[in-house]
Amino acid sequence: MKLRLLLVFPVLLTIGYLLLELFFGKDLWFASSVKYFITFGDALACLGFTAAALRFKAGEHLRRAWLFMALCMFTFVCLRFVDVFTFDSVFGLSEDVKNAIRGGVSVLANIFWVVGLWKLARVMHMTGLGFGVSKWDQRLVLGLGILLGVTFGGSSVVTGVIAVMDGNLFALNWLAAGLADVMVLCLIAPLFLTALAMRGGLLVWPWGLLVACLLGWLFVDAFQSLGQIVDLDPLVQRCTMITSRTWACAFGFSAGMAQRMILGRRFTDKIK
Repeated sequence: MKLRLLLVFPVLLTIGYLLLELFFGKDLWFASSVKYFITFGDALACLGFTAAALRFKAGEHLRRAWLFMALCMFTFVCLRFVDVFTFDSVFGLSEDVKNAIRGGVSVLANIFWVVGLWKLARVMHMTGLGFGVSKWDQRLVLGLGILLGVTFGGSSVVTGVIAVMDGNLFALNWLAAGLADVMVLCLIAPLFLTALAMRGGLLVWPWGLLVACLLGWLFVDAFQSLGQIVDLDPLVQRCTMITSRTWACAFGFSAGMAQRMILGRRFTDKIK
């Protein structure tokens, strides 16, 4: 597998899902199958992040960073499995209890996600990556990240707080995603600068693909926030959100595989 295929794969997968939505979006069978597409995407990202983590030795910062990100996606996979197969058939829980569990697990998964990305961003400062970028560019990108975080994450936070106070515990999902957006978008800045600093080298692949993954999650929460503010057609909202989620998960898989590949034997001599 060549590194360029890791760039093409997420694009093709996203286009493939979008075409399915366009041709079969109104069919009942497709609507009932959407949850499996989401689970597949989460599992794919988890696989890529885990593959990257296992390339590093125990105790290394990057191993822990990739593992936290993999743990986030694994948590979502487990939640969806339990939600689909056991909530009703085994436990017979009420809807309020199920919403509380979904919201609580979403909070936990978003914590794992933020910790993983924080550890990745910290590597830049520890190793000096990105210092080739001017101070002005660093401040500009960081300011843009903060602005985007507040813009797209702020509405989810406000909406989530109001909904939780009204007794809708599932809104913990919106609240957690909104807070994670604000923090993660601030972390996109150093990750983006790291990708810029390594342009022309092999290490640009995992960092650049990861930035594309994070931008996909930005659009997921942006469309979720938009759906809460504007009365979007449910089919349109589902199409935009899951297409963005497919993009994010597929690029996450590619980023992890790229990290693993450039540290493999095939590239050892090239990166010394």
